[in-house]
Amino acid sequence: MKSKKLLYRLLAFAAAPALLLAACGNGGEDAGVADGENTANSETSVPENTDSDTLIIGVSNNIDSLNPFQRTGTQSTYVQRFFYETLLNMVGPTEYEPRLGSIESTDNQVFTITLDEEAYWTDGEPVTSEDVVYSINTTAHPDTMTSQATNIAMIEGTDDNGKLPEGADEVTGVEVLDEKTLELTTKEPLDINYLSEFFGFNFIIAPEHVFSQYEPADIHTSEDATNPTVTNGAFKFVENSENNYVHVEANEDYYKGAPELQNVYIRVLSGTAMLTELQSGSIDMIAGGGISSVAPSDVQILEDVDHLEVNSYPSVGIQYIIPNTESEFFGDPTVRRAFAHAIDRELAVENLLLGNGEVPATPYTSSSAYKVEDIEPIPYDPDEAARLLEEANFDFSQPVTFIVPTGNATREQMADLVYQNLQDIGVNVQMETYDFTSAINAAREGNFDISIFGMSHYYDPNLQNYYGTGGGTNMGFYSDEHMDALIQEGNTLTTFEERYDVYEEIQEYFIEEMPTIPLYSDYTYSIQDENLVGGVSEFWSESFATMHEWHFSE
Repeated sequence: MKSKKLLYRLLAFAAAPALLLAACGNGGEDAGVADGENTANSETSVPENTDSDTLIIGVSNNIDSLNPFQRTGTQSTYVQRFFYETLLNMVGPTEYEPRLGSIESTDNQVFTITLDEEAYWTDGEPVTSEDVVYSINTTAHPDTMTSQATNIAMIEGTDDNGKLPEGADEVTGVEVLDEKTLELTTKEPLDINYLSEFFGFNFIIAPEHVFSQYEPADIHTSEDATNPTVTNGAFKFVENSENNYVHVEANEDYYKGAPELQNVYIRVLSGTAMLTELQSGSIDMIAGGGISSVAPSDVQILEDVDHLEVNSYPSVGIQYIIPNTESEFFGDPTVRRAFAHAIDRELAVENLLLGNGEVPATPYTSSSAYKVEDIEPIPYDPDEAARLLEEANFDFSQPVTFIVPTGNATREQMADLVYQNLQDIGVNVQMETYDFTSAINAAREGNFDISIFGMSHYYDPNLQNYYGTGGGTNMGFYSDEHMDALIQEGNTLTTFEERYDVYEEIQEYFIEEMPTIPLYSDYTYSIQDENLVGGVSEFWSESFATMHEWHFSE
């Protein structure tokens, strides 16, 4: 039983401004844009519950999609993992175990995928090889709105961004052997850890017999994408109260065993509400991995709450200034480097994160085995910033539009610091704040000069999604032939040692190019009820492996 009796209510809270672009803790999570906080505007209640079979999880941002093909925000990916499965569990940076299936190879190019014989969809249909093939082909289809394409870009028959080449009807590198077995062929031999993280852990399998009734272009607005009733995970989707909560319930027929929890509510809360609800016990845990934003100062308060267990771990997530390389200002890397010199990032880590973070030089934090220690961040030097801008003939009279999404207090404070730093060197900055959805829409349409977002990176070093031409979360529209070539070379090598040399060169080139400006990587926090067994693991992606076993101790 829980140690306290609570009346669980799903309340609406006013959101505070901020954002996080990310996977967040993606040490495995779908790397991409992490949502900004949203405002719920109505009160919805759940019957009084004092049982030990209901878990309440706090997240900072709205759940923007339940479509297995389209998961822009890390919040959405997190929620979907409760009811949609991937092939593998990721239990360490290079450690994987079977989930929906297993992946094996003898030559690092032809991979055999074997699905669990007991895996079924919630309507009683078996999970089959045809589901996997359908999911791959639909993701690759040019008309499908998807954030998954990078996860299949290594498969023969796709382009660099995981889409079908012009004139092709299906991905050629996939062959069904029988109902539960298929072969996948990659373009080149590659590191199996690369395939395991991108395809095995991050690629969600969708039910072919459900989604094949829709044209690819219509999937994202279909009833099955917005109200999924046929799933295969530990829990079943019940309700999405927009800007408020998502409710899932136990899938008693789950192939790994019926979950011990009967109900889970994922609540959208402002930073202030997150603090008070954790203190009172009205929520049992935060999602971690950057999905739940808790200010470092609030963490210090929560460490003194008797019923909570609080831990922190290094993160692969990074907050960035993202220059729009297609704007009149930022096509020139000299300007981008100047902006990096202008921002006092060490001050941010010291004052905003209270020392609980780092300033990365490149997209690799200290938690990455590929980080080159000798490469230092561009130092704070406003005089050098002004000199470089003069050298680049920067037009100081023209306004620079700075998009700031709402939802993360620390990031908002960072945006204020960036604003002041740039003004100090004479840049005419115009800050515009938006809710998350509006900010993402504006960014994707190119209606900005710079923006501030977080990215939740993979443990695998592949950067195609972020800096490859046309990458799914290439929010600054960066395109460079040399960077593209280095990324592709890194993806075609099969050992850590070979790949490290390429990624060392990528990091050196990153400093020259500054396609984005890394601001800080803050620690990810695990904060949960002391009686909860399971929840957030030290290696965050491992949290999903035992979701059906989570429970409250007596």
